[in-house]
Amino acid sequence: MTHEEYKEMLAAYALGALDGAEARALEEHLDSCLECPAEIVEWRETASALALSAAPVEPPKELRARLLESVRTLKQGASDGRSGAGETTTAAADVAAVADAEAEGGAQTVSNVIRMPVDTRGRWSAPVRLGAIAAAVAIISLAATLFIVWNRLNSLERQYEREHTAVEVLARQLAEEREVRELLTAPGARTTQLAGTSAAQQASARLAFDPQTGRAMLFAYNLPPAPAGKAYQLWYIADLKHPVPGGVFNPDARGGVVMHDRVPEEGRNASIFAVTLEPQGGVSAPTGDKYLLSPIS
Repeated sequence: MTHEEYKEMLAAYALGALDGAEARALEEHLDSCLECPAEIVEWRETASALALSAAPVEPPKELRARLLESVRTLKQGASDGRSGAGETTTAAADVAAVADAEAEGGAQTVSNVIRMPVDTRGRWSAPVRLGAIAAAVAIISLAATLFIVWNRLNSLERQYEREHTAVEVLARQLAEEREVRELLTAPGARTTQLAGTSAAQQASARLAFDPQTGRAMLFAYNLPPAPAGKAYQLWYIADLKHPVPGGVFNPDARGGVVMHDRVPEEGRNASIFAVTLEPQGGVSAPTGDKYLLSPIS
């Protein structure tokens, strides 16, 4: 197998897409080659960049309503369990009132809602005092229980939001990795290195491109921030006089981007690729400076 054939296997190797025999053959080549080990490091950085391209997803809006309804159900069940007949009806109403006060942030206090009967001389009888103490203890216990339940449900809600978001991000990453794997292993797929020009000497990029389907992905690094009202635009060049416009993008805070593109029919035989700085919405013909450019063969 030739050196160039090994180079074509590097991208698939970085994504774990080679079978065992191909991977072992490439690893033996890496031990003796001076150029390929550095290139495989760049491809692994490219694969890692996929993790930065997924936007977070908000959890369903009905989640909080369901949790609040659970708290109200627990509170109602606790109030119903303490309700009885005759004189206990007032105590049950007091318990429910305190529970409401606790659930709403303590707007009422126990002393505001407990109503105790007195004897004809204006004093509480001994049984009434004992009943008042028992009712107060029950109310405090119920309020503490509701507070614990409320905190627990809030904790579960936050945990659900974190896990739901993590699952969505992972799903997006897996979908993008699968798309890259399919693109790089497609028959006839090409990869091209773009180097930074004098306008951005530290910048670099790789373009994966399938001329058969027109699918393309650009992985760019260390681009300067685009000025207000400007964006970067990719170009597919088969005829130097008529470059075919590609996707428009803005890099992240670190100057990186992973851009998916669909190449028009007239640009699928391109041999040169460039990135220029253009007006925000993109243009039909390049007008700005070149920031990235592939070798001109």
